[in-house]
Amino acid sequence: MSLTVSGANAFTDNQTILSLAPGTGILLSFASFNPLITGLNTISVSVASDQNNLNNSASLSQSITCSDWAQNPPSGTYTVNSVGFSTGAGILATSLFNPVAASLAGVRGSVSSFTGNVSGQLYGVLLNSSGNILATTNTITITTAMLGTFQDFTFPSSQPLTASTSYYIGVAQYNPSNQSYYPFGTLSAYYLPANLYSYTGLTGGGMTILTQNYGYFGFEAVYDVTLI
Repeated sequence: MSLTVSGANAFTDNQTILSLAPGTGILLSFASFNPLITGLNTISVSVASDQNNLNNSASLSQSITCSDWAQNPPSGTYTVNSVGFSTGAGILATSLFNPVAASLAGVRGSVSSFTGNVSGQLYGVLLNSSGNILATTNTITITTAMLGTFQDFTFPSSQPLTASTSYYIGVAQYNPSNQSYYPFGTLSAYYLPANLYSYTGLTGGGMTILTQNYGYFGFEAVYDVTLI
């Protein structure tokens, strides 16, 4: 199996699967890739020819910037699914491994196109690896113009992140009026890495892994580059 990265950062790696029984799968890890040049990359994975050559390769785009980080692709429409806690409330988040000391200015999140989201409330959250809340952002009230868009959430002050430390970033569905709404928009994906998304209550605590593949949620970390 081959991994090829083209664009701003070039990279290749090949891994061999010695055996694979029909109808089974395997999780394969490629060598680490550390892009250092800002710009767009195309990441492609391919396998050798077999009896079905229609599914032998897959590609996605990657954007390298100084200020933004995300698990999800940088392009696409995050309106495939509308996910939320219905009349309840909670935090939906993705894991963030911070490699170097940095400062987090805010969180960006995708709002679904579900019309019932209007007047619902959201805010961004930073949590530690145990799910304890470290900081929250401003709260927004969803308007019709916000449906199907990305929204920015800003911390009152930039949050310091420790090097080689795991965190969670996400968006909270705040629901004091018990409104039924599903504010988190997604981009479809045939496969998602395990443990990519988790959820917890508004007060934080133990994180529960979201096992169903709703697609990529648009959760992005916005770094304060003036403090890096």
